[in-house]
Amino acid sequence: MVVEVAESSLSRDRNWKLGIYARNGIEVYWIVNLIGRTLEVYADPTGPCESPDYRSSEVLTMSDSVELVIAGIAVAAIRVAELIPDNV
Repeated sequence: MVVEVAESSLSRDRNWKLGIYARNGIEVYWIVNLIGRTLEVYADPTGPCESPDYRSSEVLTMSDSVELVIAGIAVAAIRVAELIPDNV
């Protein structure tokens, strides 16, 4: 799992880094989007191919929660609001 916290790097994180992580089989990629005050969740990477990507993506808002899954086991539920500072 990789978690990026993005403001000025948002475009790079969504495009260039997302492709690198998908190509290398990173199972879950989160982008804490400080600009949109959302959590972008990417899962199920394609692996090495011409245009690596994630087959599943979801944008969660401040009122949503996300499950943290490690080795196939849900270990916590995290509120998106807890990931984004109030002063952003």
